[in-house]
Amino acid sequence: RRVPAEDDLKIPALIVSIDERPPDGLELALDIPPHEAAAMVSADGQEALAITSALTGQLKVRRLGRRLELNGSFQVGVEIPCDRCLAETATTLTGEVDELVNLVFPGDPSAEDDEAEGSLAVVDGRVDLAGLMAEFFWLAWPFRFICRPDCAGICPRCGADLNDGLCECDKHTDILY
Repeated sequence: RRVPAEDDLKIPALIVSIDERPPDGLELALDIPPHEAAAMVSADGQEALAITSALTGQLKVRRLGRRLELNGSFQVGVEIPCDRCLAETATTLTGEVDELVNLVFPGDPSAEDDEAEGSLAVVDGRVDLAGLMAEFFWLAWPFRFICRPDCAGICPRCGADLNDGLCECDKHTDILY
């Protein structure tokens, strides 16, 4: 996890005041537009993901002294390339958030420690949850994605999409499918 810099505070819905909250925690209704969600999960210089719907869900944020407890769930529409045929396919990612994270305050000597790397920086009494939500987004990303159970994939010789029918390579006996 990276500690966000002051200029990382970009998505207003994910900027939380750690002091202005009810004692039992703050309930956030997530509704992050697709372009903001894409910017949140994309690295610099990386092509933006095809996010097709807002990132929505619920997030409960509770401060426990010098820690922040986060619990909730989210969903977001994305287009993912199939691992068999490479076709971009619309699907919905769903994820759970269950995290207890340390807070690093300005001038805190522990901010230099290695443990601060897994913490959230408090800037002007607020924390930016965008980096943490990006991590949970990537944890929800499927390890292997198949567009449909009967996906035929692509021809290993010519690269034709076999879901569209057989290619000319099927006439050759030296190819094993």
